[in-house]
Amino acid sequence: MSEVIEELSKILVKDINISEKEFADVIYIFNERIFGFHNINLFKKYIEYKKYKYIIENISIIYYCNKNIMQAVEDIYHDTMDKTEWIILFSKEGISLINNDVETRDTEFASGKIIFNILFGSKIGLEYLKYFSYENLSINKTTYYFKDIITYKNLMYHKKEKNWYQYNNALKSFFNYYICIGHSKRDETYSCYNEIGLHDFIGYLKNDCKIKSNNSIKNKFFYVKDFFNNMTDNTNFNVSSNTVIEFCKEQLIEKNNCLEETDADKIKNIIHYLEDRKNGTRDVLVFLFLLCYGIERRKICELMWENIDKNCNNIKINGKWVNLPDVIKKRLKILKSHTPINAIYIITNSTTNYMTPVRVGFINEIMKGIDKIDVNDKFYKMMYPANIRKWLFRYMLKRQIPLQNILKMMNISINNISNYVRDEELWECVTDEFRNEDETYKYLLDDFMKDIYE
Repeated sequence: MSEVIEELSKILVKDINISEKEFADVIYIFNERIFGFHNINLFKKYIEYKKYKYIIENISIIYYCNKNIMQAVEDIYHDTMDKTEWIILFSKEGISLINNDVETRDTEFASGKIIFNILFGSKIGLEYLKYFSYENLSINKTTYYFKDIITYKNLMYHKKEKNWYQYNNALKSFFNYYICIGHSKRDETYSCYNEIGLHDFIGYLKNDCKIKSNNSIKNKFFYVKDFFNNMTDNTNFNVSSNTVIEFCKEQLIEKNNCLEETDADKIKNIIHYLEDRKNGTRDVLVFLFLLCYGIERRKICELMWENIDKNCNNIKINGKWVNLPDVIKKRLKILKSHTPINAIYIITNSTTNYMTPVRVGFINEIMKGIDKIDVNDKFYKMMYPANIRKWLFRYMLKRQIPLQNILKMMNISINNISNYVRDEELWECVTDEFRNEDETYKYLLDDFMKDIYE
């Protein structure tokens, strides 16, 4: 799909508006490679003032001159003449899928009609382009699963807006899996959800290579369960998350065979790989913040320049100032010298004007490609954020760094220790004073016990 997106972007990404002829080319490429309608000549064409539009049945394909995505969506929402259910919107930013029939809390909430945004220059969401096809929109109607996700967000979702990214990703990936395993047809009603069982969700978890911990399972299950409880009459998900974890226990044990040791030369390879990119200094810093401190992706996004002292020698982590290694100091100074003086956030780009944090998924994008450095070496495949955090936890524990120091630095809750180390592994990390049978070692509380008996 990336090839067709690149082909379309070459026509659409311009400083000036595209011509009627160029949009006809867009329609031809889009229909041939994605939309898949059998006869392009059946499209009804409307050329209006600063607007090109093609219609087939209940689907409009539109391009607005001089408008970005959100401006065009507002116009579509207020266009009383065109009320086709599905609208595929092209702009120089990307391709959007909009549904006019999605319910919203607020009648003016136009952005609540967007089902998908596929942005040029990004690989995020390319797996969902197939749901822009005529077959999935009008025949098999599988795209309605994703319409229902947005309805759920508009009407039933009451959590923080910043958490929606995780909910949305979990729901989209689950339904994409469900469709791909053979459930490739549904109607427009909610009755189709009664056929979905807990075994489908278990299958999805076992198929998802990103599921690495009990917490990952609990979160995804909570997201999907909340959708089913609010949007359907399906009671198959009314079980505890521990029930789901039990089904996935063997798989988790296998997946938790994470990095035990690191290889300095391979770490250097990763740094060189990231540094060769356009934003190499920034990307290397993301990797080093993960490797050196195990900082969570969300907190990396939220790192501000005020969290770094003026000489780039120290960083404030979870409210405490700690020293920075030279490998980070050097790159922070370089990044700072190329960043506007009024910049607020460290890991950002010109798109956000250096004033707002990037989304969590941006960290995943930066880490993409590391596994391709050597496709035959498992080490590089294991270099993803959650696994790096697990490695760092164990690395420090084996070097007898106090557990409380590790937990505070890495912002790990006591309740989540089992996500990082198994109980039996703790015995490998206890100090000699506790397990050594040599008589020269005293009982840990020997002095305290003497006070009791004397």
